[in-house]
Amino acid sequence: MYFNLFLATLIQISSPVDIKIAVQNEVASRPVANANDLYKLLHQSVFGVGHIISSKESAREYLQSEMASLGPALPNELLYDDLGGGIARVNLRPFRDGNGSIEDLLVAMVETAKANKGTQKMMTERVNEACRILAKQKKKVLAKSLKSLAKKQASSGYPALHHSEAYRNAYLPAYRIVDRKFLPPMEEL
Repeated sequence: MYFNLFLATLIQISSPVDIKIAVQNEVASRPVANANDLYKLLHQSVFGVGHIISSKESAREYLQSEMASLGPALPNELLYDDLGGGIARVNLRPFRDGNGSIEDLLVAMVETAKANKGTQKMMTERVNEACRILAKQKKKVLAKSLKSLAKKQASSGYPALHHSEAYRNAYLPAYRIVDRKFLPPMEEL
């Protein structure tokens, strides 16, 4: 039992290299991203999807409704964005267009929520690492904004936040957070 808990926790922790790549990819591919959007990426990499799953059935209904309302895939929209440590954002438009199984995605969401062992300490470490990465990329204003936002959110236990309005308007985010180990290989989706 303790080994399984340790293993689940170990799998969830992204290495600094993983976070570096995730932060660099987010900033490069979505230049409108601000501190809120980076906080959300970090939050998802630590806490996963648990905050939106109240029941499997309600998650299924919401997912089916959202999938039915999506427009065409955006130019250069990838099937998934790697957040590190096996956690990924599965982008729903390419997922739908590739005939991905809603049931497979739903199972992965539920299993990810059950397996998640994210902690406030992990979030603090992730924010600090992201700020170091941003500073090295000469994005010191963004790093400072992220640090300030995270400090404010830490006092409330690091709640989940929404994407910024600019991000939502520019990128129309529609995705689900999953641990890739609970999905068939991405190329099979």
